[in-house]
Amino acid sequence: MESQLSRRIALVDLTFNWPPVGGCWVDLKEIADRLVQAGHRVRLFVPRFQDYYPRGRVQSELSFEIEPIPCNRFTYNVYTLGHRLTQALKSFQPDMVYLGDGYFMKGALLPYLRPWPVILRFYAYEMICFNLHYYLYGENRICDGNFIEDPQRCHRCWYTRRT
Repeated sequence: MESQLSRRIALVDLTFNWPPVGGCWVDLKEIADRLVQAGHRVRLFVPRFQDYYPRGRVQSELSFEIEPIPCNRFTYNVYTLGHRLTQALKSFQPDMVYLGDGYFMKGALLPYLRPWPVILRFYAYEMICFNLHYYLYGENRICDGNFIEDPQRCHRCWYTRRT
């Protein structure tokens, strides 16, 4: 039974996997664990989409609820995922939503979250470098540009990069 001080908190993460391969998932899990310890009801909403990148694969017991949202290569898009997420959140009736990792889709999902207060967390520099290498190997230096200020430069980098 939830106390009057207890809140329903929805965590949304578009890349969560457990065990983790990155620090953002450890951070999200630790936040969720502490919220549960404080008496809140916490549910993680994550796309269940294993193609290309293993989203939503959880291989051990966690202290909080997990609600996978089924997706495939045709339905993992802002429109379909946004509607499916909205329906899942309406069913959970959260007091607030914590939006974790999600790269470029994160910002596009915000209109679907309007009914709830949202905490938006940036774990990586996904909005600065969509190439996710931050290093100009041909020039032997760290990139001093970013997608927000010069998207054409980033497009040139993406399509001409050498690995």
